[in-house]
Amino acid sequence: MKNQLLNRICFIALLTVLFSSNCHSQGITREQARMIAESVLKNYLTVTGSKESGKTTINKIDTIKYEYKIIGYVFYLNPGGYVIISGFREMSPIFSMSGIGKYNTNIENIETVLKPAFIQKYITINSHSVSKTSVDRNRNMWNQHLASK
Repeated sequence: MKNQLLNRICFIALLTVLFSSNCHSQGITREQARMIAESVLKNYLTVTGSKESGKTTINKIDTIKYEYKIIGYVFYLNPGGYVIISGFREMSPIFSMSGIGKYNTNIENIETVLKPAFIQKYITINSHSVSKTSVDRNRNMWNQHLASK
C-alpha cells in the first residue's frame, strides 16, 4: 500500500515537472541574444548597403525586466540605432530594430514607449492569451536562429 502511494506521488510529481517545463518561458542568455543582435545588424547593413557597415557596433547592452526577471535585451548601436531581442522563446526573437537615423533611438523613447510595449507583450504571452500555434512558431524561429550560429 505504501509503495503504491509513493509510486503515485512520484508519477504525479513527474507529470507536474514535464507539464510545467512546457508552460513556462524558455529563457535566452545574454550571449544568445547578442549573437542574434549581431546577425540582425549584419543583415540589415548588408541589405541597406549602409556606408556605416564596417563602423556600426554594439555600444551598450541593457536589460528589460519584469518582476525581477530578465525578459529582453536592448542593444544600443554606435553611431546610432538599436535592436531589441526577446529574452524568452515564446516571443519572436526580434522585437524591434532601428538603423541609423531611422527612428528616435534616444534612451527616453526606448524607456517610455518600447520597453512598456515589450513588457505588455510578455504579459500577454505569459497569461496564455496567445495561441499555442503562435508560441510554437516563435520557438521554431528561435531554434532556427540559434542553429544557424
